[in-house]
Amino acid sequence: MRIRVIVAMVVAMLAVAACTTSPSGGSGSGTGGPGQRSVDPRLTDPALPAELLFRNIAQSATGTVRNKLTLVFHGTSANPQAHTELINALAGDGYHVAAVRYNAVLSATGGCPDVTQFDDPTCHQDLRAETVFGQLVADPEGLALNHPLLNITRTNSAMNRTLKFVNYLAATYPAEGWGQYLVRDANGNCSSFNPTYGTCDLDWSKVVLMGHSQGGSVALYMSSFYPVHRVGMLSGAYDAWDNGDGTLTTADWVAARKSKIPVAKVVEFVHTRDVGLARIRAVERTLGIGGSEKNVLTSARPWGFSQSLITTITPTCPLDSSQSHNATAQDLCAPDGQFVPVWRYMAGGV
Repeated sequence: MRIRVIVAMVVAMLAVAACTTSPSGGSGSGTGGPGQRSVDPRLTDPALPAELLFRNIAQSATGTVRNKLTLVFHGTSANPQAHTELINALAGDGYHVAAVRYNAVLSATGGCPDVTQFDDPTCHQDLRAETVFGQLVADPEGLALNHPLLNITRTNSAMNRTLKFVNYLAATYPAEGWGQYLVRDANGNCSSFNPTYGTCDLDWSKVVLMGHSQGGSVALYMSSFYPVHRVGMLSGAYDAWDNGDGTLTTADWVAARKSKIPVAKVVEFVHTRDVGLARIRAVERTLGIGGSEKNVLTSARPWGFSQSLITTITPTCPLDSSQSHNATAQDLCAPDGQFVPVWRYMAGGV
């Protein structure tokens, strides 16, 4: 454990120094794009810290409404404002979209360096569990975990932030249809109260989980607890150890929870020059993601209904330290309009 903590702290500091501006997508002004609402998390839960710049983003469905909610999770040190084009593309295709500002300060490689693999093989699950549910907060199956480099409270967890955000939208904008994503009775009253977070539960069958980088891991981990509609991973998940000999070992939790993940509904989209491509593909293999790999630039939607999509496109952010990694989802790096069909396919499967 001591080795893991010391090495992880060093790697984490180096990772933050190298990636703070790019994988973090500091491309947003905090206002969101046209038709998008920027919501201070404190408005959704007064116990949360105020966010002056990088806030939650919500956008109502337009066009043919699909009655599905897409939750978007950003990557390490990132923010929802990095994904305004993705959010707009999904809202324009009939999805309600809620992009959640959550605590994502520690990456997989920063929090669980390869050299610590044998010191603590549960490191990745500890990282995901605390990020999603909070430090030593029991998940829906009763397991409470924590990572030694994190201190994410129940209130500050991705789950609390997500539930409070959607409940806030339903209460504040009732005419927009956000309430349909909560578990309510015929009279509109909450019929499934979540005592852990003190608010109404989501109707997870109507939820699409989509995340970039670490957000992809968050989406995948969440999907192993809830019966979600679909899962989209953009340049993620990274939950694998590099053994240093050309082989990789996927984090234990991926295989252990595979039977609870809706694998047939998971779609991966990655750039072939992503520095973490080997890790991403290791997770894919463990999951057993089906369909032959399809290049979205050389074939047409729906790409043979493949679950493994790739791109070789030149990113539009030449000064970004992680150009290819961010090219699948971030405003500055993804060529304008290029991946709208891809994102919509990932959310809907067609």
